[in-house]
Amino acid sequence: MSTVLYEQTGRIVTITINRPDAMNAIDPETQEALVAAWTRFRDEDDAWVAILTGAGEKSFCAGADLKKMIPASFGQGARRREHDGLGLGGITRGLEIWKPMIAAINGHCLAGGMEQALACDIRISAILRGLSMSLPDGLRHEAFLSGTLRGTEDAVEGPKAFAEKRKPNFQAR
Repeated sequence: MSTVLYEQTGRIVTITINRPDAMNAIDPETQEALVAAWTRFRDEDDAWVAILTGAGEKSFCAGADLKKMIPASFGQGARRREHDGLGLGGITRGLEIWKPMIAAINGHCLAGGMEQALACDIRISAILRGLSMSLPDGLRHEAFLSGTLRGTEDAVEGPKAFAEKRKPNFQAR
């Protein structure tokens, strides 16, 4: 089973990190496959836009698979990861792509997963579980919660502590 899926429909490419059992964490094999996928996308003239996503419904990407990346980078006989390389996932450092990239964030987006999302031009997050309501009801609910939160003592304390260059003293009020 490939750890990265590359599918093209028309001019749209979907790159899927395919390690749902490991929260789509990036191990050395996945790293190489992502670099190859992003390079392929960059170099193909008929590929105009890419969508990066994670397999399954639990996680977009949990970053580096530390169980596999640390031994691969620092264990006996390891080839050390170069800091002037392409970065985690192939797009976080050095690989220049001048085509639009969209992160379709479908679950947990942690550490290097967030780096990959931020390397994309557009980020869209799916809410897989939560409240079920219409858009107008959702906007009203958001406005209510936002107004409620802005009226708390902690909402005043945060900016005040920042301005005074001190640690905030939140009271959950």
